[in-house]
Amino acid sequence: MTAVSTYQPDALDIAIMAALEGDIRRPAQTLSDTVGASPITVRRRIERLLEQSVISLAPLVDLHAAGYPNLLLIGINVEHISPFDVAHAIAALPAALTVNVVLGRHDIELVAALPSREGVSTFLTETLPRIAGIARVTPAMALDVWKFRRGYQAHSAEDVPREHRLLDTVDRRIVASLRQNARKSNRAVAAEIGASESAVRSRIKRMQHTRQISFEYLQVHRDGPM
Repeated sequence: MTAVSTYQPDALDIAIMAALEGDIRRPAQTLSDTVGASPITVRRRIERLLEQSVISLAPLVDLHAAGYPNLLLIGINVEHISPFDVAHAIAALPAALTVNVVLGRHDIELVAALPSREGVSTFLTETLPRIAGIARVTPAMALDVWKFRRGYQAHSAEDVPREHRLLDTVDRRIVASLRQNARKSNRAVAAEIGASESAVRSRIKRMQHTRQISFEYLQVHRDGPM
């Protein structure tokens, strides 16, 4: 869970965040021209917004490209234990994308992504039942996704070109590097993963073109000061 920041963004911070929407890798000079501040000031402001956990800058990765085409939406009912304790245990599962304690028909709602139908079966019949307190699981599988905004995004399988449907090892290393800060330069990513700058640049361009990743989304932590 992201810590709540006490930092209060000012008008320039808000202008920079607005300018980042649509392409969080926009060059500092372009942002500078948009908001009327120097590139150095823009870079420092973005660094501070990141340090203060006001925003997150990470690429959205297509679930199909990442090898997780099966998106599950699961309602969970809990007995004899706090749903918050159960949610904490569920959140530790690698397949869990979002875990919410809710009011309504269920105590917890879970969104999970699995690589195969066999993985779905194992998750529902073995993984979840091992967690103490889970009394009933009501699963549904997404047939098509109209909107999904988190660290992963989901396109219809038909929308993803077959020749580039899965990320390879180098692609995954690039994405992992950019998860720390999507504005990291191609040179910095290349140095981190041991590849050439031109290879990183061309791979990022290709992944964007084939919709395997996207840099359109700026996550603002609304539980913070704004």
